[in-house]
Formats: sequence, C-alpha cells, structure tokens
Amino acid sequence: MAQAASPRARHRARGVHRLGKPGVLCVAVFLAFPLPVAWGASTWNPTLLVNTEAFQVIDDSDADADIELRFGESLNATLFYERNAGRFVFSKSLLIRGNLTVTGSLTITSVTSSGGVAYASGSRILVTPKGLSGQILQSGGTAAPLWRTPTGGMVWYLDGVQAVGAGQGAEVTMPFGLTLTSVTMNAKGAPTGAALVADIKKDGTTVFATKPQVNANAVTGGTGAVFSSTDLPVDAVVTLDITQVGSTYAGSGLTVILRGVRKY
Repeated sequence: MAQAASPRARHRARGVHRLGKPGVLCVAVFLAFPLPVAWGASTWNPTLLVNTEAFQVIDDSDADADIELRFGESLNATLFYERNAGRFVFSKSLLIRGNLTVTGSLTITSVTSSGGVAYASGSRILVTPKGLSGQILQSGGTAAPLWRTPTGGMVWYLDGVQAVGAGQGAEVTMPFGLTLTSVTMNAKGAPTGAALVADIKKDGTTVFATKPQVNANAVTGGTGAVFSSTDLPVDAVVTLDITQVGSTYAGSGLTVILRGVRKY
C-alpha cells in the first residue's frame, strides 16, 4: 500500500521544482544575449546606396557622377562604371573560368601600335607586331604567327642559241595582280661581242625604262633594269621579246625571271 509523502519530502520536491525553472530561464537569457562585441570607427565613408535586401540596385543618387564599387580600404580594388563611356572598368585583372561571349566589339588597349592581330597562345590572348602594307599573316602552328610578303612571278626559258624576235616563249595571262619588284637573267652560254637584251611587255607595252640585259662575256644579269611601270593587274597579257643578242656569239639557254608582290 502506498504511503503518503511526509511534509518535509513534499517541500524538497517543491524546492527542486522551483529551482529547475529559473535554471532553464538563465540558459535562455544567456543564449538570447551574446557576449559584448568591441566596435571601432571606420575611416571609409562610402557614398554608395546598396539595396541589401534584394541586392538589385547600386547607385550613388547622383545622375551625373560615375559609380564605384570598392573592395577593401587597403586593398582598394574597384569596379567602376563610367557613365560617359558606357562601360565597366576593373582596377584588377579579371579571371573568367567559364566561357566569354562578346556580342559587340572587343577592344584591346594594351596594343602598342595599330595593325597587330590578336591570336590565342595557350590560355592567353597575344597580339602580333604590326605588319607592313600588303603582307599576309602566316600560321606558325603552335608558335606565334608571322607576317610574310606574298611574292609571285613568272619564268621563261628559251633553249638553244638566242635570236632577236617578239613573243619569245609563253604568253601569260595574269591570274592575279602583281606589283613588280625585280627581274633577273641567266644564260648557259655567255653572249660575246655585245649584250643579250630582253624586254617584257604588259598588253603590248614595255614595263621597263631601262631593259634588262646579260653583258658580253657574262652569264648573269638583269639587275640593272629600271621599271617604267610596276603595276601588273589581273588578266594582263605578259609577253617576252629578245631585242638584242651578242654580235659575235648570240648567247644560249636563256632564263628570265620576273618577280613581284602579289595583290589581294
């Protein structure tokens, strides 16, 4: 049979019950009020107004001023929007780990001179030096591309002993335009008594003010020639004449090479 608790026991039980509630209350109060934090005054006084609730608008409430977002007082890194130029400016390098899509123009301002071409080199974009007018860019494979001058020309070979005459060798219709730069001549058998002289014509008109020649007792020549016209357009008809041969021995086995820079 259960015995009734004594008044003293009931008092102890009530005492424990009463002490238990304040203990829980103390813990709750301790959690609700964190330890004091030391606050210091900042010397950075930003003028930006940031909507921290949605973080959608950054503005300085000035319709004319540029907008600046600064990271750190000592670091002093900024994202700057220039109103007049209509562009963002980063004060530090920008690393993009994903893809970069540009729908407008891409301007590289670190190029020291105009005329360079940007190309990929591993993970970097580099710029070639400035090329000369009329040059083309040649791929270097995995190396840097190089500017090259696109040269072209034509060759005539007249076998045997030479004779004066028009339309010697092939008549050439130009498949592309050339700007003429030089002419050379080589003879297997040297002319004697007089020089061996050639002439090259464009649509029936000579391109020389001074014609190329192989001097008597020589086997090479042509370098003393002077052009009267260096423009050799596409579809021009080019012919070779022999205007003089050696008086004692005409010369034999003549090669004439006309060179120029190809036009595009």
